[in-house]
Amino acid sequence: MWAALAEAAGARPAGVVRHDRLAAAALPLRLPKPLLAPLAVERRYLDNYLSIAKARHDLGYQPLFTTKQAMEQCTPYYVDLFHRMKSESAEPILHAAVPAPPKG
Repeated sequence: MWAALAEAAGARPAGVVRHDRLAAAALPLRLPKPLLAPLAVERRYLDNYLSIAKARHDLGYQPLFTTKQAMEQCTPYYVDLFHRMKSESAEPILHAAVPAPPKG
């Protein structure tokens, strides 16, 4: 339909503007920027509950650790990693980002 309209107006088919751009050009509204992006809104209302029940039922999966055991083993690593990253970030940012000038 848009190609026929463009041809009737004298435009070449290669120069057809997509209908959403044509509509946007016809109605220049100054709407405020939304507070949240559509994906952010979707993330707010979705329930991200995860379960291994299907893997247990269909595949006979048995986890090696309970959630509590896994957290007890992993948490010290991430706490240590946090402290190491925090101590390394005490250096000036320019020192880390800019190479030292040549001596001489």
